[in-house]
Amino acid sequence: MTSNLSQFYWTNFNSLWDTLTTGIPIGDTIRSTPKKDLTSLPSYPHSNCWLSEDMNVLNLEFALAGFKEKDLSVKSSGSQLRVEAKSARSEDASRHGTGLIHNGISQKDIDFTLGIDEVYDVKTAKVKFEDGILSITMSRHATNEVTKLF
Repeated sequence: MTSNLSQFYWTNFNSLWDTLTTGIPIGDTIRSTPKKDLTSLPSYPHSNCWLSEDMNVLNLEFALAGFKEKDLSVKSSGSQLRVEAKSARSEDASRHGTGLIHNGISQKDIDFTLGIDEVYDVKTAKVKFEDGILSITMSRHATNEVTKLF
């Protein structure tokens, strides 16, 4: 498995619970977690992934500067989330004129699927696109909510 631990998040949080309760370093936990319990976040677009403090809400953010809302699609199926975005920007560098020195702003289309922990309700996820950030928030199914007992 890759040494860049920031590219992974859990699709099943049992091993994360173990990390939080035993104090095992998170890197060691990721390395020993079965691959079926991890999903790889795309290297493009850049993203953030975090849980609410009570672990009942899963949040995802994707940096999609230059895309228009009408060009985005977010679909769910079972415990999978698919994000697609078609670039409206021209691949033709000539639109910048003849003085283009560096063309470092990506103009790639986006198409990826993430496996989501089945305790989260993918079908009722809230999706928002604002200021170039695609935000996806989903809550646990009511029967799987984490409840503080003590």
